[in-house]
Parts: sequence; C-alpha cells; structure tokens
Amino acid sequence: MNAIRDNYLKKENTWNVTKKIDFSSSRKFSAVSFENEGSYKIDWGDGTIDSEKNHKYEIAGTYNVKIYGSSTGIMSKSKYVNKIVVFTDITISCKENTGIEEFESHNLTSVSAQAFFGCSKLSKVSFDDKLKTIEFEAFDLCNLSRVAIPGSVTLIEDKAFEENSSLSIVDLTSFTDPNAIPTLGPGVFSSCSPYLKFYVSSVTMKEAFNTSWSAYSGKFTTDPVPSL
Repeated sequence: MNAIRDNYLKKENTWNVTKKIDFSSSRKFSAVSFENEGSYKIDWGDGTIDSEKNHKYEIAGTYNVKIYGSSTGIMSKSKYVNKIVVFTDITISCKENTGIEEFESHNLTSVSAQAFFGCSKLSKVSFDDKLKTIEFEAFDLCNLSRVAIPGSVTLIEDKAFEENSSLSIVDLTSFTDPNAIPTLGPGVFSSCSPYLKFYVSSVTMKEAFNTSWSAYSGKFTTDPVPSL
C-alpha cells in the first residue's frame, strides 16, 4: 500500500477531505463523487487505499481521507463531511451540504458558483493568495461570521456572501493598491449582520473602497481587525 501511495504522491496531490463519521452501525456511504474518472487512489485513513467511491468503516470516528492523482472536481452532499481542504484548482459543488463546517483552499483560483450555497453549518473559510474569483452565490445562506478576502481577488460576483446573517467582519487588509480594488457584483453582502464592517489597511484604501464599493460606503474602517 505504501508503494501505491508514494507513486501517487509523486503526481499531483489534488485535495483531501476530513470526514466526520458518526453512525450507530457500520454501513457504506457515498463519500465523494468525481466529475471525471481521472487517475486517482483514495487513502481512507483506516489503512485502506483503493479507487472506490464508497467505503465501509468498521469503527465510528473521525478519518482523514486523502485523494492522490487527478480529477477536475469534487461534489459531496454527504453529511459526514465536516471539513474540505483543496490543494489544486478544481470545481467544487457541495450545495446544501448540511454537514460541512469548514473550508480551506490552496492554489484554488475560483470558488465555483453556488459551491457552498445553503451549507448552513459552514462557519469558517480561508483562502490563500491564488484566489482570483468568488462566483455567484458561492457562500449564500451559510453561517459565516467573518471572512478574509485575499488581495489577489479581482472579482466577487452577485450575492456571493448573501444571507449570512451573522457576518459582521470582512477583512480587506490584504489589499494595498487603491487601483486594484476587486469588482463587486450586486447584493454580495446583502442580508448580512446589521453590524457589518469592512476592515482596510489604510485611509487611502478606505477612500478607494468607499468609492468603488459605494453600496457599502460608510462601513469601512481602519480599526484593527478583531481577533478570533
């Protein structure tokens, strides 16, 4: 099994998923679905490495599931998925998954349209500086209270963070060039917390955001971003 794993590690480490398994009796469940078959092996975290899309755990618990190889996307509605970490540029479709609580991206350039729409328990997201676009309704109807937008982002599409009723902190401090303010679609932060504030790095950036994001004019501040 180690030889299989090591062989795939030499290729592209696409993404991993942390599974939260909680059931009274052992049974198979659909863990993930691929948009294409690709070439991959799955390390299920219990000593099993195979190319199956379903796996039977004998003992309930939390398992770190890693996928090695190549695939164009991840689609999961399994309620046993509580954290998704991606390591490559793929399409994500986890719409209305009520189990996901956390999302972390590395090397992802775009969060797909409605990727996490209706993921009512999703309360934590993080991105690296490869992200360029957050598409239509990507995080609509989630449970976010804060989000940090990396300075690499150039476009946030319509309703991307709409109806996160607790969202009160938007960290924009990674943006330092007043000529590189991301384009904002309509309703991106509509129906969020009435205490919503946008934290920026300087007075110059505050003026730039007030002009470019005029729908939220007056909500920008140079105060320190509140700690977690």
